[in-house]
Amino acid sequence: MSHLYLHIPFCRRACTYCDFHFSVDLGYKNKIVESICTEIQIRHGELKQKNLKTIYFGGGTPSLLEKEDFKKIFKTIHHYFTVDALCEITLEANPEDISKEKIEIWREYKINRISLGVQSFHPDEIQFLGRNHNQKQVEFSIDLLQKEKFENISIDLIYGLPMSNLKKWQSNLDFFSQFKIPHLSCYGLTLEKGTKLFYLSLKKQLSSEKIEQRIEEDFYLLHSYMEKKKFLDYEISNFAKEEKHFSRHNLCYWQGREFLGVGPSAHSFNGEEVRTKNTSKNQSYIFTLKNYVAKLSPQNNTFEKKKNSQNLKSQFKFNLDDELEKIETKLFHREKLSEVEIYHDYLISHWRSSLGCNLTEMKQKFSAKIYCHFEKKLQEIDGVYLNKKEDRISLTLKGKLYQNYVLRFFFQDKN
Repeated sequence: MSHLYLHIPFCRRACTYCDFHFSVDLGYKNKIVESICTEIQIRHGELKQKNLKTIYFGGGTPSLLEKEDFKKIFKTIHHYFTVDALCEITLEANPEDISKEKIEIWREYKINRISLGVQSFHPDEIQFLGRNHNQKQVEFSIDLLQKEKFENISIDLIYGLPMSNLKKWQSNLDFFSQFKIPHLSCYGLTLEKGTKLFYLSLKKQLSSEKIEQRIEEDFYLLHSYMEKKKFLDYEISNFAKEEKHFSRHNLCYWQGREFLGVGPSAHSFNGEEVRTKNTSKNQSYIFTLKNYVAKLSPQNNTFEKKKNSQNLKSQFKFNLDDELEKIETKLFHREKLSEVEIYHDYLISHWRSSLGCNLTEMKQKFSAKIYCHFEKKLQEIDGVYLNKKEDRISLTLKGKLYQNYVLRFFFQDKN
């Protein structure tokens, strides 16, 4: 089975911490939606299997999409793929976008998992992060989703905020707990280049040292709290009440499976050694795909105009590799990974999961040189960072906190 990610690059406003690709200009949203449909149309063949196990709408703010947008996107998806009867379809949403009307639209298109961008329940922290909602909207949105029988809900929280403390962070977790939501994603605050918070840190108006201290204290409290609440810490930033609430789409990333990402800035991976990254320039994305389809079918170049044609697929048969090669630098960058890069990606993804690295799998997957390097590092690293159970190596709690250090220790020189 395969997995599909769709990046919806629009937000109403810029958050102070976020460096994901987005635009606040919604004027060309329709063109982006059309272009996403076109990209699915020309790239669906990159997935070896056409049965979709998960679909994920990320962003940006996918909850800004209207009914007509979903209609176009899902019409295209169903034309080129088989959507599994138990497909997990996730939509990232902001609290201010939740309404009964929107929920009805999402249900119509079989969206069955909502990831709610709460970040904090405290007004001063919400303001600091530049979010567009308030505490009442958060409570209303969760209450409405639950009243409408949306069972698979996740919320995002951010810890390590400079104005916070342990008591305040625990109150955020208490708020989460009182709503009896089955999934929580928690991320330590990072000062990403190009964001307002990064700029403030350069101007010495924000202390990175204080943030790092808060992250460490909040991290340990988070794990202690969630353990007491009997949540499973199945991934470095994610907790679920039961296995059925795991994010199956994100598991595909952590387990190195193939997925197709469409939309500006989206990434794809063929499950072996090739990954791609789409252009982050919205206008270039739109222009390239429009011209590409016009070149292939100059008389009739849109999916909608061809929807009644029984020969839809045959009208778009072409040498995919040759055509994509011509537009690769404009639409996406394709990269074939070296064995060392595959090894690095394996550690990054598998050490996010609580299952960790499988030694038997690694021995079969990598050359003797790579595997010997890994074994040598296992002997050298301080034992406080890693757990070994049978043939699996996973991160301890301290290893999770210092994951970047552990990864750098195990990485091999690409030369």
